[in-house]
Amino acid sequence: MVIVPDSKIKLIKNPLKLDSNNEMMFDNATAQYNYFNSLPKLEYSGMTYVRKDGVIRVQTKDDTHPTAPTFEDLLKYNFCMYQNTHFSNKWFYAFITDITWINPSLTEIKIETAYYQTWQHDLVLKDSFIEREHVRNDTIGLHTIPENLETGDYVIQNISTPADDGFNYLDTCYYVVALSDWPFGTATPIYYIYNRLFSGFRYLAFKNANDLRLFIDDIQSSTTSDPIYSIFMVPKDMTDLTAADFEVLVTGKTWQAAWIPNSTTSVYMGGFRIGDSHILDQDYVPKNNKLLCYPYRCILVNNNAGSSMEYRYEWFYNKLTINNYETCIFNVYGVMSPGCSIKLYPQDYNKNDNMQNNIWMYGLDGGKLPTCSWFNDGYTNWLTQNAVNMPLQALGNVTNAASSLITGNLSGAASGLAGVFGQVGEIYSHSLEPKTGKGGVNQGDLNYASKLAYFFYRMSIRKEYAQAIDNYLTQFGYKTNRLDTPHLHVRTYFDFIKTIDVNIEGDIPEHDLEEIRKMFNNGIRFWHDTTKYLDFSVNNSIIT
Repeated sequence: MVIVPDSKIKLIKNPLKLDSNNEMMFDNATAQYNYFNSLPKLEYSGMTYVRKDGVIRVQTKDDTHPTAPTFEDLLKYNFCMYQNTHFSNKWFYAFITDITWINPSLTEIKIETAYYQTWQHDLVLKDSFIEREHVRNDTIGLHTIPENLETGDYVIQNISTPADDGFNYLDTCYYVVALSDWPFGTATPIYYIYNRLFSGFRYLAFKNANDLRLFIDDIQSSTTSDPIYSIFMVPKDMTDLTAADFEVLVTGKTWQAAWIPNSTTSVYMGGFRIGDSHILDQDYVPKNNKLLCYPYRCILVNNNAGSSMEYRYEWFYNKLTINNYETCIFNVYGVMSPGCSIKLYPQDYNKNDNMQNNIWMYGLDGGKLPTCSWFNDGYTNWLTQNAVNMPLQALGNVTNAASSLITGNLSGAASGLAGVFGQVGEIYSHSLEPKTGKGGVNQGDLNYASKLAYFFYRMSIRKEYAQAIDNYLTQFGYKTNRLDTPHLHVRTYFDFIKTIDVNIEGDIPEHDLEEIRKMFNNGIRFWHDTTKYLDFSVNNSIIT
């Protein structure tokens, strides 16, 4: 059989590289041919059969062939496409790996198959483990697998407090007295339930310090013991008391107070909303929504008492849109006790719809409120205790002294007068006793004095790191670590994919198929628009 030399060869100047990290993807073989044929080229026809991964010998300029290209002309080309027309209409694509001068009229060109360009329309992709890819859905919070990239230190974007949202439980607090007894009559009931716990004390609230001072004075003037166990501050929102509940409880007194009713549950004290503007440090807006997730930004809540908690924007759901911003909601609950138990909880956070709105395990305790101090006046208590006996004893001593004088009993008179003077001395001695301090003695609570409750810090990585990571994700997609059929065209201009032990089939030489598998396992980027090849500044939006 005589084979007529009829192969076609086109030497091409092409932007593709031998490393095959970036490849061009075409919808069909015709579009592929039209692109490469449009590039600067030298064409040869009537050539002998071109062997795959072999060499091509071409005529160069000499006296016999003055119009042929020179050896130097051939050095401009890095790619070729050829067709062995006698056997097939298929175009093969190859890189030029070496050009060797043989003699003045002959040059030898070594070629190596461009595996993906030659076989891209013959490949069948199967389910494989995908390590990285450009995702088809970039909803915030959908992709959170760590990238293990250096993020640097956080920077504070903004600081806010519940007061910015019109709520601060430290704005108005009542003085609450825990009483073991009521010296002004009968107080019912005889036992109390606070926060579902039995208590032998009864809580009495005062709106201001002056009423509390008058009450303490009256207590010490009315009883020989001190029935006050504790005095502490309680946010008014925790008591469910209104201004109308405060009244004069003892006839003839001027101070007003209110009994705190039994309680069986925690009290909702208010909420706070944080708007999510979807920006990072210095108003940087990332191209990749993964940067709007943790660890690239978060909400740091501090109780100003040594504890803090990080909250992730992407774990909030059912967000309300207020002033064009999605909002993250926090709620504050509390129960009354000395120091008070206060806790902040995120609403609709890291859960599904079957769970309660507030996730207790993510709560952050509030700083303890201060307890108050007061004086126990021992002299007043002693006078109160002896108020009945002392006048009778003094009268008896004076009577005895007078009788003794009348009868000439000087010894008895002296004894009676000594009793009077001794009683006066006892009174004077007790009057010199200092008042006893009770309750908390540390009144330097900065948080309470400055009305510092919870502080909310919007934290972000610095713009420098954000830009570097954003550029990386733009070029190499996200780490997804999932099992799926690789999708090679989900973005407008380019897609990156990296697999582990990819599964690809095709009716092509096994050696070539294995080389293509290596490309996928090493990471390969597919460009869909040849005019934007290697241009990472394009808006590589998701194809809808």
